[in-house]
Amino acid sequence: MIFGGYLGMMFPDVRLTFTIGRFLPDALTSNDYINDLVFPPLADIQTPWGAEEPFKRPSAPFAYTNGWGAAMAVLTPIAVGTAIGHRTARAMWFLLAGLLAAIPPRSPRAIEDSSSVLPEASSMSCSGSSSAGDGWRSGG
Repeated sequence: MIFGGYLGMMFPDVRLTFTIGRFLPDALTSNDYINDLVFPPLADIQTPWGAEEPFKRPSAPFAYTNGWGAAMAVLTPIAVGTAIGHRTARAMWFLLAGLLAAIPPRSPRAIEDSSSVLPEASSMSCSGSSSAGDGWRSGG
């Protein structure tokens, strides 16, 4: 699943081809829902209004991105529990490698955007004083 997520980020326009999709009649595969099930995309590309560039959300090997995210959320604790249950160094290394691989890399554009959000150090000053009674009344 993690590998499918990276494939979806690198090749969002590619669709998987399952053998059953080749044998289904055109009357079935012309339905968008069935087409997405038998020829799932690696990613869902969304272009919301106002976005500078489209969002590429991984979905492989599932038909929709929510299925991919739900599987990650359900299977991660199971993988952690299995590795802890085995209590071997090999299982812990596989767990660590999987958890680190599940952290998506930041795009260079996201790094540029986050640097412009940080405030200047000179504009961060505290003015005024506060006391325990400012803005709140103690019962009485």
